[in-house]
Amino acid sequence: MVKKININQLRKGMFVCGTDRKWLDTPFFRTKFLISSDKQINTLKEYCQTVSIDTAKGLDVAEPDHTETITDAGKVSTTQMSSDLNENATFKPIYQQSLLLFGELLNDARGDRVLDGGKIDKIAADLLAAVSADTQAILGLIQCNRENKDRLALKSVNVCILAAVLGAYLKLPENNLRLLVRGALLHDIGMLAVPDAVLLKTVALTPEERLVVQQHPAYGLALLSKVPEMPADVLEIVVSHHEQLDGGGYPNGLLAERIGELTRIVRIVSVYEALTGERFYHKSLTPLEALTSLYGSGPSLFDTQLLARFIEALGIYPVNSIVELQTDELAAVARENSQSPRRPLVKVITNPQKQLLFQERLLDLADEQQNQINIVRVLASDEPIIELLKMFVELEKT
Repeated sequence: MVKKININQLRKGMFVCGTDRKWLDTPFFRTKFLISSDKQINTLKEYCQTVSIDTAKGLDVAEPDHTETITDAGKVSTTQMSSDLNENATFKPIYQQSLLLFGELLNDARGDRVLDGGKIDKIAADLLAAVSADTQAILGLIQCNRENKDRLALKSVNVCILAAVLGAYLKLPENNLRLLVRGALLHDIGMLAVPDAVLLKTVALTPEERLVVQQHPAYGLALLSKVPEMPADVLEIVVSHHEQLDGGGYPNGLLAERIGELTRIVRIVSVYEALTGERFYHKSLTPLEALTSLYGSGPSLFDTQLLARFIEALGIYPVNSIVELQTDELAAVARENSQSPRRPLVKVITNPQKQLLFQERLLDLADEQQNQINIVRVLASDEPIIELLKMFVELEKT
């Protein structure tokens, strides 16, 4: 049974299926999820006054006699949970173990010890397997678990997961996928060389401090070059993930043709993770806000085709992004759908032959009558047809 409760009644073990806020205005990746931590509860309290819970899938409002038991150790254990909905419980141990193991690797590096390649491979393989088993469940953990003493470990594991999601969506060859997740996991390890006094600053860095930060790819390369049999593709990701397609990145100012696909993927997901994660110097953005920022950045910073595929993989469509419908028509996303992000309100702007319509038509993909019409792809922001559509729109205004 679904019931609405006051946010102060929320507790671990409840299954949230709705809130009094738009889902895309909250930092949660999923619209429905099991409450497994105080962090989730505290975050919901920041955004909501009431939530809806499904008592068939989780705990009801506190009724100790039949909803929970207290163990000898004084811990609460639930007795009525659907096993197929315990997604957080299934993947959280893998996620937490990955954070722990990567933290150990970072401590080895801090102690000037050669990193254990086998441990690196295990973390990457475990996270890739979790993504393959249930992409949405493991993505949900990224949004719900933002507290970790070792922020570098947290970001590294999250970026590894996000890279695995995009790589799997692109159907990369198995070997390339393994290289991608290892490179993503290790991409920022050179940040160990940046002093805490710089990392923890809450105001703009000085030019000298920026130069210190920009040395971290080279430090990461030097650190990993000591690891036996470290693949060249992984090292390329580590040293080049801050390069820009227009040559404006660092440390080597590479142009697009010298930046590989795996590195381009890690660049996109690393920036996305940074935008959606809490940092000392900025508040986190929602997934939609972060994707909107990336989509509007232009082709000089990111590979726009890969960014479009990343949006598809996450299933969150930024307002004003251009999508192709199952009908072959093109449409602009007009408004997000907080209950079903994959089915937004769109403005159809071309016919199936990609000719501009004289009058746009609104189409609510969440409407039951439109449930056979799906978004099949997101157009990259620099595709020629988008530029052509913009030109026609400008001509109409004159």
